[in-house]
Amino acid sequence: MVERIFKDEATEEKGERARLASLIGGMAIADLVKTTLGPKGMDKILQSTGRGHEVTVTNDGATILKSLHIDNPAAKILVDISKVQDDEVGDGTTSVVVLAGELLREAEKLLATKIHPMTIIAGFRMAAECARNALLQKAVDNKENEVMQRYSKSDLMKIAMTTLSSKILSQDKEYFAKLAVDAVMRLKGSTNLESIQIIKKPGGSLKDSFLDEGFILDKKIGVGQPKRIENAKILVANTAMDTDKVKIYGARVRVDSMAKVAEIEAAEKEKMKEKVDKIIAHGINCFVNRQLIYNFPEELFANAGILAIEHADFDGIERLALVTGGEIASTFDNPESVKLGHCKLIEEIMIGEDKLIHFSGVEMGQACTIVLRGASRHVLDEAERSLHDALCVLSQTVNDSRVLLGGGWPEMVMAKEVDELARVTPGKKSHAIEAFSRALIAIPTIIADNAGLDSAELVAQLRAEHHKEGCTAGIDVISGSIGDMAERGISEAFKVKQAVLLSATEAAEMILRVDEIITCAPHCLHLLFQGFVLCKRMSEEHEEQEQVLFLDEGKKKKLKKEAEKAQKRGVCYISRVPPGMDHVKLRQLISQYGEIQRIYLVPQNSSSIDRVNDNNKSRKRGGGSGTKAQAYSEGWVEFASKSNAKRVANLLNGEQIGGKKRSQFYYDHWNIKYLSKFKWDNLTEEIAYKKAIREQKLAIEISAAKRERDFYLKKVDQSRALSSIEERMKKKQKVQQESGGEFSVAPQKPPVCRQFPQKKPIAERERSKPQLSKDVLAGVKDLSPAYADRMEEAPWLIPSL
Repeated sequence: MVERIFKDEATEEKGERARLASLIGGMAIADLVKTTLGPKGMDKILQSTGRGHEVTVTNDGATILKSLHIDNPAAKILVDISKVQDDEVGDGTTSVVVLAGELLREAEKLLATKIHPMTIIAGFRMAAECARNALLQKAVDNKENEVMQRYSKSDLMKIAMTTLSSKILSQDKEYFAKLAVDAVMRLKGSTNLESIQIIKKPGGSLKDSFLDEGFILDKKIGVGQPKRIENAKILVANTAMDTDKVKIYGARVRVDSMAKVAEIEAAEKEKMKEKVDKIIAHGINCFVNRQLIYNFPEELFANAGILAIEHADFDGIERLALVTGGEIASTFDNPESVKLGHCKLIEEIMIGEDKLIHFSGVEMGQACTIVLRGASRHVLDEAERSLHDALCVLSQTVNDSRVLLGGGWPEMVMAKEVDELARVTPGKKSHAIEAFSRALIAIPTIIADNAGLDSAELVAQLRAEHHKEGCTAGIDVISGSIGDMAERGISEAFKVKQAVLLSATEAAEMILRVDEIITCAPHCLHLLFQGFVLCKRMSEEHEEQEQVLFLDEGKKKKLKKEAEKAQKRGVCYISRVPPGMDHVKLRQLISQYGEIQRIYLVPQNSSSIDRVNDNNKSRKRGGGSGTKAQAYSEGWVEFASKSNAKRVANLLNGEQIGGKKRSQFYYDHWNIKYLSKFKWDNLTEEIAYKKAIREQKLAIEISAAKRERDFYLKKVDQSRALSSIEERMKKKQKVQQESGGEFSVAPQKPPVCRQFPQKKPIAERERSKPQLSKDVLAGVKDLSPAYADRMEEAPWLIPSL
């Protein structure tokens, strides 16, 4: 018997099963976001299971995948590359997942033909390098040096419109493309998007959005404070300004008169006044705080003519400190060490029905704010995600100004070069290179399918066009035909396409290398879950302790004794329950070693609990043993003391059950373990967690079995089709023979027989044989002349000498 090297609940899958689970997970994630690809892609509604049941409507691949809770490890790899794509270049999050899924789909077909995964990976690497070189050759770099710019503004507009064409802003893509390009041009080559702020205000239409120079803070100016400040000196802080009142929840104060309470309040106010005086000593006229500012300090700031802004969100004050050139301060004892922010004008503005604070003439000149207007919060959230993607792509294009055409043109160019490489590559690698080309062509195919077009016809026309020199053809989903991408102004950033190609290839290679999946015992998550349960239990115990304060002394002592007994109890875990063992027999066997409090055994299936109850009832009614005994998989035993539990586990683990040959459990062994940190109350969470693990394993096995069943059903259908064709051919032949017609059948080749050349004809050879004379034959053992004549005619009848 081979001992297990993994802990309990750890699982492993090997070989084809592990590879199949990885491939299925990757293809399932790709199929999930496939319908969102392209200008005519559909949206997904994501509903959370939290208290608010928040709803998100989006077609952004990274947003969809980040919202999913996935257990398949290969699927998590594709989710990670989508996140990296979003962080690096901002666009192409759906394309990279779809391309990786198509590569895995093609690799599965190659694996079915017994091609080794390393051979497939080598072919994919060669194809990816060839495709990248094709992109490098076709990329166009339009640099303009007339106005000291390293990029073309027209290219930026085309890229922005192409990026926004698949988003919710596609109807007004020219307007928002201009907003995005103007905002990025202010950065002067920087990729730091922190200086571009996006504010969402419900109301109006999307076209009411605008770009404002400066910084807008979504806060109101308090009552009695200046509404306009010129040449502002701004102190951005994160400090507590709410200690002018007695903290009710923070401390307990016992006083014998209200005069003492008044003295405490006066001391608090004096302390706050000193803090405000230190802030005013910095020579500022605007104070922005992350936390609340209560009435008393706000009044002091107003008397000093200082604009005080409270409860600004943390992102807001970080961005404000960045654009005004200041730093966030927490202590104010040394004014010389605090860096203040500066701007030319602070004023209050109105956007819709809301009042906001506008900072203009900030120290960082490239700072700006995009104000989005829309019908609802969901529309504004999706518009913000779309605009953020466009800003990311444009900021990357400023540094790398190479541009490619869009509309499936880059994929067809790469596929053409990869096909040519496959023709000149010997061996099985050529099959992998051809599969890579098919995966690339799947991108324009999916774009056409999502637009409701005939993808097979369009891709065939597109392939024929790309065999011409200087072709710029792509799929135009607006007109539903093949169009010139250069004339229509559909362009994409080279950096986006390169990142999609390389990331998808690397992800597919990583998944193809897998031949074993090991799922470790979920101790970390389980301990974390137990931590939450423990915190909840501690809070409940704290409440119980508060209730105990109001009980009499007798009940206090009783509760205290029960708590002490519960702390002394210990739990043992039985990982395998022998057949025929039940609660009564288990108690009889173990009770001789120590006092037992409770026993819980888990039935082998989910419907067993009800059946056990029914069996018990039938035993009571009939007085017999009832139906067949219930089988149990595992169990827990609670002892009155931890020492007993530990001693029983050390004494019985690995030993034979019963100890005598006449016992029915003699040939079984104890599998019992002491759980030092386990409490009986944790049993419900433990059972639920194990049930979830079993359901997950069962789902994976069912999916693999269904896939195998579909494969064999397909083979059966093919064989049935071939047999039906043969039957029809036989019937046709029979009908034609009966009607007297000739039925043309392909001539069968005669069986090949090895022919030995004859040097002389057979008749001549027989005549040339030496013949025995009759006299000689008659002299052999005194044969008669008549018998000699017969021997001459049949010489094989000569008896042995």
